[in-house]
Amino acid sequence: METNMHLRIDKSANYPVYRQIMDQITERIHNGELKVGDRIPTERELSISTNISRGTIKRAYDELSDEGILERIQGSGTYV
Repeated sequence: METNMHLRIDKSANYPVYRQIMDQITERIHNGELKVGDRIPTERELSISTNISRGTIKRAYDELSDEGILERIQGSGTYV
């Protein structure tokens, strides 16, 4: 199941945008809004829907993947 994500990003905050993305994804996992196996939007999809650079989203996804929170499967997508 692909999950549609609406993020609340404050670009003027003294808090990196990639960290805001990471924290919101992690929060949604903890509150049950995102569950193990859920597919999240691609970097490109999220970049377009949020008007945030793809590189910033890639950094957030990469760090969450490094932490074992997300799993990136080549040709398939990114999953919780």
